[in-house]
Amino acid sequence: QFDPAMTIPERSPATHATNTPKSSRHTTRHTLVSPRLATFDLFAAPPTPIVTPASVNGNEVNSTPATVTLEYSVHRCSSRFYRELGLTFPHLRSPHSSAHQPSAASLTNTNGSNSCDNPLLIVPTFQHTSQSLVAIGPEVEDEKNEKLLHFFAWGNAVVAHLRKRGYWADMTDPCSGYPVHSPRGPSFYPDIAGCQYLLKYSVMTTNSCCVMVHPRWGTNFYPATLFTTAPAKVLESVLAMMTIRAQASK
Repeated sequence: QFDPAMTIPERSPATHATNTPKSSRHTTRHTLVSPRLATFDLFAAPPTPIVTPASVNGNEVNSTPATVTLEYSVHRCSSRFYRELGLTFPHLRSPHSSAHQPSAASLTNTNGSNSCDNPLLIVPTFQHTSQSLVAIGPEVEDEKNEKLLHFFAWGNAVVAHLRKRGYWADMTDPCSGYPVHSPRGPSFYPDIAGCQYLLKYSVMTTNSCCVMVHPRWGTNFYPATLFTTAPAKVLESVLAMMTIRAQASK
């Protein structure tokens, strides 16, 4: 099954495949919040309809987890990246066009999302896994489904908080690369390529496939991404309100 979250397409930006991972020392791009490992309280979110991944059978969703632990960072979106994201989120290409905007007016507050004072923010996330993302088998797929559901629970909670404050926010489904809450464009968002571009983590080649290497967890992680036009201070306040405990990633 094709999973855009797990591989780096050839067209991805700043991708250089090597057989040996480079040093974990790196500089990130447009970073507002450096990678941070945190545990979040999901019951602190405003009531919202449960949105589950299209790839997961509804019978597999027993309940929303009370907490989710993941690593996240926050990055300002460059003009070039913004243009590319317009192929995934069409309304970003024409922020004032009602034809491409989400239906609720309160959710279209971009406040000049491509301006310097309030740009689009990208939030790449990683969940540590017991299995390598390049491994195969029933146990691996079960763990991927679990992490997928955990990300959806966390992402829905963050999106609900930001939308309640009048800002657009959304996430892409790691299994398809397409938006969860917004109209979809012709292109999917590749989580690994985006994470590698923003965080400059090293990549390695295995079975003719480029795989990103996390500096702490190697290939034992599950990636996913959230996006918002909320100001950085608003996003940080929402994440801080939901955080039970946090530490800077080494």
